[in-house]
Amino acid sequence: MAEIINLIRNERIGDYNEVSEKLTAACGVKQVAATKVGSDSMVLSFEKFYARTNSFASLTVVLENRENDNKATIIASGAGESLLNLSFGANAGFASKAQKILCKELGFVSTGK
Repeated sequence: MAEIINLIRNERIGDYNEVSEKLTAACGVKQVAATKVGSDSMVLSFEKFYARTNSFASLTVVLENRENDNKATIIASGAGESLLNLSFGANAGFASKAQKILCKELGFVSTGK
């Protein structure tokens, strides 16, 4: 099951590379893609392999500079190679770590949705 968290902030997001570097370092992930969408939005994709459980967790962060506020959407999911294809909760941990970094270091706040 995916974990989705929505965040906002009043200031423009600015340097997408800074966001990527902070998430990579804090979450211990590997960035697999960074795609600019339109003139002012970015989609960052990360993944992490857990050898202990033979599973993957993915983290996608959509950053949008909008007219009235700026938004970050965190989408974390996981999958394994077991019979039940379980992620053992890695996706929730990923989403939580990403949220803490974006809030603490980049000034985002939760929308509560």
